[in-house]
Amino acid sequence: MVGLDRICLVFAAALASAGAADVDEIRVSTTKYAPAPALQLSVQTTLVEAGITVRDRRGNALGGFTAADFTLLDEGRPQVISHFNELRAPHSSPAGQTPTSSAPAPRTIALYFDDTHATSFSLQQSRVAAQKVVASLESGDRAGIFTDSGTVTLDFTSESTQLLEALSRVRQHPKAMGSGMGVCPAVSPYQAYAVSHGLDEEARQQLIRQAIACNCLTGEPECIREQPSVVQTVTATAWDTYKPQSAASLDVLQVVVNHLATAPGTRILALLSAGFVSGGLDKLKSAILDVALRGRIVINALNSSGLETARRASQQTMTEFMAGAAAGTGGEFLENTNDISGGLRRLTAIPEVSYLAGFQPQAEPDGKLHALKVALKKPEGAKVESRTAYFSTPAPPAKENAQQRIDRLAAARDSVNELPVTLTIAREGDNIRVAVAVDAAKLRFVLRGDRNVQQVTFATVIEDAAGHYLEGKQSVMDLALLPASLERLQAEGIRTTMTFAAPKVPYQIREVVREAADNHLYAATHLGAPK
Repeated sequence: MVGLDRICLVFAAALASAGAADVDEIRVSTTKYAPAPALQLSVQTTLVEAGITVRDRRGNALGGFTAADFTLLDEGRPQVISHFNELRAPHSSPAGQTPTSSAPAPRTIALYFDDTHATSFSLQQSRVAAQKVVASLESGDRAGIFTDSGTVTLDFTSESTQLLEALSRVRQHPKAMGSGMGVCPAVSPYQAYAVSHGLDEEARQQLIRQAIACNCLTGEPECIREQPSVVQTVTATAWDTYKPQSAASLDVLQVVVNHLATAPGTRILALLSAGFVSGGLDKLKSAILDVALRGRIVINALNSSGLETARRASQQTMTEFMAGAAAGTGGEFLENTNDISGGLRRLTAIPEVSYLAGFQPQAEPDGKLHALKVALKKPEGAKVESRTAYFSTPAPPAKENAQQRIDRLAAARDSVNELPVTLTIAREGDNIRVAVAVDAAKLRFVLRGDRNVQQVTFATVIEDAAGHYLEGKQSVMDLALLPASLERLQAEGIRTTMTFAAPKVPYQIREVVREAADNHLYAATHLGAPK
């Protein structure tokens, strides 16, 4: 490897002639080289999990089922349930077995207050209910206080004094409503979503009537005809404002779920909210469920608005995420009740029994929302609650490191000219001499202390005329130059020489050069020197 040794010796001599005496200014490592095969990336489908709860007509959870009792459909296509577990509270036992006398596993409870969508009255009721939960914590239990606004956060603790103090600070923090500022009609988040997406004709007609009343004071027919278009524009604009606010709420909730997933014991998230529009945010919702299922977190949700005298058309839309998150993790969703304290007490108890089913999708991830349906083969009056959808997210592409990029370019045919490189190939008897020159004045050096740092990698491959590998060498040059040496190098350039035995067949040279500061490369194929 005479030619590789010459890189270091010639360059060191140049430094010495410039008056530099520090031998640590340049270090060169050399090796034989052959480009590693390109990474063969196979698509591996990710296990999709679905929490399942089976309830009787009274709402009691039922146990004793196996995977064979269920059918699971992904976009209507039957799937093989490859993973299945029955999850029971430690104090409960399957039918026909003696109940266990062991104490329940300690709970870690995340009490999550949606203080940006709730009213002051509903928050007050929620605080009182949470205070009773804190008073009922048993030995080993821990609870944490979290809010959508982020104004109150208390990490998991068993100290009731800290918990009660944090609860006392939970207040309403409504988000700014950007529905138009002077534009008529004023639009609620539900109206913005439902009307702009064509989901509620009654709400659309109501807004049109309001628009006519405030925009067409003299009743001109042309003005009246324009109002449906005005409503469509206003609702679409309003949803563009509201959607990021809903996305922000889901982002905050995911942070809490991620944190709860690392906590010990039985993990329960109790979500107290009046609901918010989450339509069109399927990717965010699916990500929350994925973390919750893998972290064995049960999400229970309580509509803190209380008893509704009439079922509003908007209620299902506003609470869609709450209901779906509960059903998809084996939890419960309670609504239309004024017993907030009783409801929260029920939701923070350890579930008696639920199931976790998993399957490997047969198709490759396609980046789309997939509908899931889980059902009992013989329902016999039982109701199945489960996850209704998941987002089929492709795995992120493998990140290519520096050496992999060099290998890929060394094995390729295309040219890259991000560096000023000159290559000279000469025949010297039975050897070929490959001289590489890099214009150092156009390289960026990183200043560290009194040294100017850079790393340059040279990969030289000898190929036959068809591009098949014959021989190769790689050299990595680490530079840590004092100012005088840097000045000399920038004037004369970086010059290296590699020597190979001349092939007995027609050949070509594939050269790749990389500098580390900006990750710029040079790659090209050159014809060999004539005999």
